[in-house]
Amino acid sequence: MDHLNIFHPYKDLALHHENSLTRAFLIVLRSVPSAHAAWLALVDRGHRKSNGSGVPSLHELPQPRVATQVGALPERVSRIISVLQTDEHYFAQADVGTSDRTQVLDGVVSYAPELAVVIENKPLKADVWEGQLSINLGRFAADADVQIDSKPACVQWHELVGAWSRLLSAGHLGPAEASFVEDFLIYVERHFEHLQPYNTIGACGSSKARLSRRCRNILVELAAEHVADDRSWGPCLEFKDSQAPAVIIGFFPRGSPVTSLTIDVALADTQRQAQELYSKHSYAAVEDLQRAGWSAESNFHCAFMQQNLFYPRAVGDLGAYWAHWAAHLDDLRQRKREEFATFFDELVSLGVASAADRVAFDSLFAETNRKKLNVCPGVSLRYEIPLDRAAELDNRRGLVPLVATEMRRVADSFGMPLPQRVGRRK
Repeated sequence: MDHLNIFHPYKDLALHHENSLTRAFLIVLRSVPSAHAAWLALVDRGHRKSNGSGVPSLHELPQPRVATQVGALPERVSRIISVLQTDEHYFAQADVGTSDRTQVLDGVVSYAPELAVVIENKPLKADVWEGQLSINLGRFAADADVQIDSKPACVQWHELVGAWSRLLSAGHLGPAEASFVEDFLIYVERHFEHLQPYNTIGACGSSKARLSRRCRNILVELAAEHVADDRSWGPCLEFKDSQAPAVIIGFFPRGSPVTSLTIDVALADTQRQAQELYSKHSYAAVEDLQRAGWSAESNFHCAFMQQNLFYPRAVGDLGAYWAHWAAHLDDLRQRKREEFATFFDELVSLGVASAADRVAFDSLFAETNRKKLNVCPGVSLRYEIPLDRAAELDNRRGLVPLVATEMRRVADSFGMPLPQRVGRRK
C-alpha cells in the first residue's frame, strides 16, 4: 500500500510515532514544490557543514520520486546522499558508505538518474545509531557508477519547521499548498512539540499566530482534554457541562502589536451563568483576585439566542454593580419586546448604559424582529503577563507553572471544574 497517499494512513501507528511524522513530511515534500526546495536547501547546508560538497537546487534536478518505508533504492542513480533528520545537530564520527544490513529506509527522494537523498528520521538525537546512515545498495552494489557520498548531512527539524512556517506566513503558497503546509505545522505542534522552533515565547518573537500556538500548547500540557479555540479569544480551556458562573478560561496574546499574554475569564457571560454568579458568589472573591494581581471590570451585555450583541461601556464602581445584581436576582431574566424601552431606561439609571447608547440598543433590538433579550451582567477578569516577562519565565521553565497557578486560583474562586492536577496550590 502507498502510505504517501493521504487516504491510506498507517492503521497501527499512533500519530506521535516517528514513521507517522516521516509520512506527513514526505506528503508535503511531494505535494508542495516550494517546501521541497526549502528542504533541499537545508540538505545542502547540512551537507556542507559536514564537509560535503552539497546538493543542487531543486530547479537543477530532474523531477523527484518520493518513497517511504522501502527496503531498497527504487531506481538507479549515480550519486546517493545520506541525510539524518533529528532534533539537534548531529556530526557523524565516521564516514558513511555501503552496508550489508537489512534495512528499511524511512524515506528516499530520487532525482533519477542523477541523485537520491536517503532519509533517516530520528526525532530524538539520542536514538541515532550511526550505522543506519550507511546504505545497502542491493541490486546496485556491483555497479561502480553508483556512489555514496562519504559525508552525511544533518537537517534539524526545527530549521525545517521554521522554513516551512515562513513560507506559509509570507504568502508564497497557493490555497491547496498552504493547506498541506498548515496542516503539517499543526500536526507537529500537537504531536512533536519539541521539534518546532517556536516552543518558547522568546522564540515566537512578536508573531501573534506563533504566540497563540505556544499558548495553546501550554494549555494542552495542562489539560489537553479541555483545550478549545474560542472564536473571539483564541486558545482556552472549556468546560461545556459545567454549572459554574464561567465555562471558559482563555490564555492568549493581547495587543497589536502583542504586548502581553493574558489569562481571561468572562464571568456571567450568559444569563444562566449570571444567576449562578450572583446567587452563590461574593464580591470578596474578586477583591482577593485583585490583591493577587488580577484586574476586573464590568462586562455587561444583552444577548439574543446565543449571540452577545449590545455592549455598553464598563461601569466605574464594580463593587456597586455587583451588589445591585446580587440584590436583584429577579432581574436576571429575559425581557420581552414590550419591555425593551423601559429596560434601557433602567440601564441608564443604574449607570450601566448612557443615553448615547440608545441608538445602538434600538438598532439591535427595538428596530428588529427580535421578541426578547437575555440580561448578562458580566464581569471580566484578567491576569496579564508582559511579553518580556513571559519570555523570561518560559526560558527558565517558569511560565507553565505560573499559568497553572493563576488558573487554579481563579477556578477555585468561582467553582470552575479545572482538573485537580492543574496548579494545585499547597
